Amino acid sequence: MITYADDESTISYSDVLEDLHKDENFSENDFPLLENVTSLQVIQIAESENNELFIYVYQSGGIDFVSVNNLYATSINISLLTDSLSYRNYSLTLVSENGVFFKYRVENLYVQNAGIRQYDISSIFRAWNENFDEDVPVYSDNTIDEVSYSVAKLYTAVTDDNGQVHYDCQSTQVVEVTEKYVGFYRYTTAINWSGKACDSHFVAFSTDYDIDRLFEVDISYIYKTYKMTEDTGILNPSQITFPTYEYGEEQEVTDTLYSNITTEVQVGLFFKKEYSWKQIETVADFMDGKNLSDTAKQNLNGKHWVLNFFATDYQKWADSIGSVAITNYETGTRVKEVTLLRLKFETDGEVYNLGVVDNKQSGSMTPANNPNQLTWLQRLIGTILLILLIFLLLPILPTILSVLGTIIKAIFQVVWFVVSLPFKLIKSLFNKRGKK
Repeated sequence: MITYADDESTISYSDVLEDLHKDENFSENDFPLLENVTSLQVIQIAESENNELFIYVYQSGGIDFVSVNNLYATSINISLLTDSLSYRNYSLTLVSENGVFFKYRVENLYVQNAGIRQYDISSIFRAWNENFDEDVPVYSDNTIDEVSYSVAKLYTAVTDDNGQVHYDCQSTQVVEVTEKYVGFYRYTTAINWSGKACDSHFVAFSTDYDIDRLFEVDISYIYKTYKMTEDTGILNPSQITFPTYEYGEEQEVTDTLYSNITTEVQVGLFFKKEYSWKQIETVADFMDGKNLSDTAKQNLNGKHWVLNFFATDYQKWADSIGSVAITNYETGTRVKEVTLLRLKFETDGEVYNLGVVDNKQSGSMTPANNPNQLTWLQRLIGTILLILLIFLLLPILPTILSVLGTIIKAIFQVVWFVVSLPFKLIKSLFNKRGKK
């Protein structure tokens, strides 16, 4: 029995080593203490009477090393469907530790009452650590949140007629992501008076398989909306402040992308422009015709595939007096902890459908292109539109200038009246006193 409940329904957990010794084939000697080793190795699972699932992990550095460096396991990828793989990333909670053995509870996974339960585990994660993960590739403006380790095991739990649970373990195949870059491309128009645009969030990657065709991808990520406010200090220089951000609640998403599905968006207000892109495409197709930054070009170099997984609205505007900005605003969406869960692909004529070993990675807050940098074509279009506008207004230009002159004159008269009014009142008071 893995767990028990007391009279107050407070759950206590048995010791990890006590649990492992129930397996007659288990030997502590097979799991030595090794200094400065940060890897995670799943060695067993177990179900509890409270319908919880536990993961038993060998972490050779031992309790002190793991604790001091915060190297505990953080999450795990499990598919409960083996005939149609559907992985989900589950958080892990430590419930027992002893020497080099650690016992974690899988959060939000409840054991089913079926006679046979299967748990296909592709990978397990821990937090990235700058002292031990120098060999993990980080692409300039990206951040690695969690580092993954291969598990590649299918555990089967069977309950016999006496209510006893028996476990079986088989090895499986996984595909490992070897290179990865997360970013977003900002789609806008040549003349964008409204400040509205679309951010297409993407991840570029390569794997240890030479993929010829990529059909489907399961992906997981977290996003939250934001609003930025910035006082420019024009009206009151002493009140200049750093930009402040208001964030929405974080949302965790697991989605499936397909090579034959296209996303279509329309941006702009008066000068609208339509864009479209495939959810799955090669890096070469992704880069074609895009105004990418030098950093993005460098980071995309060597990657094979791009997933365009999330399109979000973006807008930037200001409260202004004339052309002078008083307060700047910006709204958009931040995406983080992007990880691939499953790939369905073809290599050398054979089709694979495999779980993925991939880090959780977050991209930069700067777009991968230069949306505010006008190309020569955009400059040409803007110049032509300006000339066309002047040409169209030319017949009525004298009337417009006359009306503008009248309005400006009226404004100056009002301003002069307001400014001179106190002086007129003072003069009137002095005149009255002189008459007395």
